[in-house]
Amino acid sequence: ASDDFILQFAEMLHNQVNPNLKIYIEYSNEVWNSIFSQNEYAADAAAALGYTGQPWDLAWQYTAKRSADIFQIFENVFENDERLVKVIPGFAANAWVNNYIIERFNDAFYNPSGVTADALAIAPYFGGVANEIGDDGLADIITVDEILDAMENSLPETYFWMDENKALADEKNLDLIAYEGGQHLVAYYPYNENEEFVEKLLDANRHPRMKDLYCDYFDYWYDEVEGGVFAHFSSHGGFSRYGAWGVKETYDDVNAPKYLALKNCVFNYNIHPTSTKTPIENEKIVLYPTIATNLLKVEGKLDNCSISIFDTRGVLYQRLDSAGSSAIINVEQLPNGIYFVRITNSENEIIETAKIIKQ
Repeated sequence: ASDDFILQFAEMLHNQVNPNLKIYIEYSNEVWNSIFSQNEYAADAAAALGYTGQPWDLAWQYTAKRSADIFQIFENVFENDERLVKVIPGFAANAWVNNYIIERFNDAFYNPSGVTADALAIAPYFGGVANEIGDDGLADIITVDEILDAMENSLPETYFWMDENKALADEKNLDLIAYEGGQHLVAYYPYNENEEFVEKLLDANRHPRMKDLYCDYFDYWYDEVEGGVFAHFSSHGGFSRYGAWGVKETYDDVNAPKYLALKNCVFNYNIHPTSTKTPIENEKIVLYPTIATNLLKVEGKLDNCSISIFDTRGVLYQRLDSAGSSAIINVEQLPNGIYFVRITNSENEIIETAKIIKQ
């Protein structure tokens, strides 16, 4: 993308995105990863600039340089705007690489404007044990429970990656976030040709024990590491020999163990343990429950306010005008999914926004 393209993109986001939303800007996904074309592109671009080193060094150097370029373009548009979160793309399993990129990002040679970053992003997957099982000659005889045991035994390694990168992020005054994460129980060639083995891997993802593994995993991220925003990969998707990435295989699969783990061990972090009410930032307004089935309640100073519910595409589903201190909204007819509740005053100024899940 040219600088002009990036400038226009930044201006569009600045002018059109809901001002209550954060904007995470990152140069590219996994530029360090040699299986992706962006890695070769970055190495070639660095060589054209006269940088020296091995191809991987060149790609890391260009990641630092181009991140600084892009961040500065965005800074010029988002002047002193806390909406903008500038992200350094990192490698979960190798904090040394991340330190290499960050040090060059902080070097005036690569970053002459001195623009700063806000976060280091990693993908701390766990449970990538399928090919190890195959290499050990166990694919035909291993049980689903034994696969889950192997996944559980892999968690300490992932925790080490989290801890190592959190220490680096703290040292560099960055937040640690996850651009991807979750289980990584997928077999690669030749073991993904073994249909019975693949089916056992998929059954492990459907097994109730997966919920416990996910809860332990996220408890460590949020409680021990105190990591930031985490983008689980992925939402919904059918399972196949190429992986079982979805937390649910279908939208109606509300009892899927990975989904239950997210619901009970992540989403509920936002709910007070002794209350079903979830305060949003404005202490005068309370919206609950955040996981709704039929009724949504809003309490607080709502005189001459409007309450609107939008889906993730921005389509307005409901609008209610309120003149009192509380409002009850029937959401039973909403399709299951994620929605945003926006509360505006009589001048159509946004007072608060909140996210709910309808199920």
